[in-house]
Amino acid sequence: MSEKPMKLQRPYLDEEARGNLREFVESTDRDPPPVFAGRTEIIDRVTKSVGRCRLNTTDTACFTHAIHGAPGAGKTSLLTEISHRLGSENGSSEALTVVNLQGDEISRPDFVASEFIKAHSGSYPDVLKMKTTSTTTKVGAYGSGVEHQRSGAESTIVQQIDAGSSVWRAIRENTTIAEHHVFLLLVDESQNIEGVNPDKNSRNHVVTNLHAGFGTTNNLKIVPVFAGLSDTVSVLAERGVSRLPEGGSIRLGSLSQDDTEELVKRWMHHKAFGFENLFQDADIQRLSKLIAVASEGWPRHVTTYLREFGVAILDVGLTEDLKVDLDAVIERGHNSRLEYYEARLNAADLDRYEEVICQAARASSEGIIKDHQLDSIAKNNFEIPQTKSVELRKKAIKAGILERDRKSGRNSFRFPIPSFHTYMRCDGNEREFKAKMRQQMDAHSHLWAESKGPNR
Repeated sequence: MSEKPMKLQRPYLDEEARGNLREFVESTDRDPPPVFAGRTEIIDRVTKSVGRCRLNTTDTACFTHAIHGAPGAGKTSLLTEISHRLGSENGSSEALTVVNLQGDEISRPDFVASEFIKAHSGSYPDVLKMKTTSTTTKVGAYGSGVEHQRSGAESTIVQQIDAGSSVWRAIRENTTIAEHHVFLLLVDESQNIEGVNPDKNSRNHVVTNLHAGFGTTNNLKIVPVFAGLSDTVSVLAERGVSRLPEGGSIRLGSLSQDDTEELVKRWMHHKAFGFENLFQDADIQRLSKLIAVASEGWPRHVTTYLREFGVAILDVGLTEDLKVDLDAVIERGHNSRLEYYEARLNAADLDRYEEVICQAARASSEGIIKDHQLDSIAKNNFEIPQTKSVELRKKAIKAGILERDRKSGRNSFRFPIPSFHTYMRCDGNEREFKAKMRQQMDAHSHLWAESKGPNR
């Protein structure tokens, strides 16, 4: 099936707009997207928890949320959007302070205290006596880069904690906080939270306090939202965050067809790109449906196809033809997806176990694999003992290659990323993978056919 080209209605000449589009095209997966759509239920759930926490009078009430999903599910984008919607421009308001941290940053109590103080006050108070030398964290509604590096010998916060003060007492002593003020703590990459440390001020101790309620945080009202890979809930349980409240464990999967289309439409209408009157509304509708089907609603893949479309616009925007070859855009998007899956496997460093997973994937048309299947293939085909197979399987889960599928049984696993099962069944063969992707798109072509003109 061939898709007719998408025609620009005028040359794309605005240099500032072209620069903004080029910046998006060259952005990384860690950069917040320019637009957001979907996840309304999750954002509402966090918002309600903030409201309940503000009115809470029970010390042990738990408002912890754990958002977990495979790489590319949009966890970072979701946290950014929550921060943007609930916080003011600088992440703090009269009734709410938004604090943004990375999972590996909670290991330093002085760092946690300082970030709470800064987010609440808008700047580091004199008591911290900072030196500004290098980028180490992100703070604010949209994660603006903040460059700083603490000198432990000069930080009063460090001295207070070393003298036995808790993180929460240090925050109290260096800020003025209203009785019903709530801190919304957004922790990204939570799978990187370190393990148990006998030191009472260790990261594990801080995380456990957060989960236990404001009775353990010097009466600070805190709503922690931990976001990380598919094993994040297990990691948090090992760190003392167990018994999440009802609805506290949130698996992040694909966007719905409607939300994906809305995301593409918002991108096409993003003012910074200067697309006004550049495309016909029918073509925007057609593109939104095409990308929704091609990406399967996976946020990372949606961005990939939009980047490729942006490249095409930059290439043809100054020419006389002014036609974007959508078939070429989708083809390049498939190539990028293939490269992404290869990179994920390389980063996982599974060695022979990668082939074990491939063989199990080929034997499962539904993408559900049992642990005994993996162990059997590992032992019989690759002479990998069960203990080593279990170890490598945990490594695959940690890397987001596999995740547990509770619906199919405790010992069942699935491929969390749409089309990754297809990739593994093809054993990474480029031609076979892209052929299957085209077949899949043809099978779902009815989802965008209403907005299409005749094929060319």
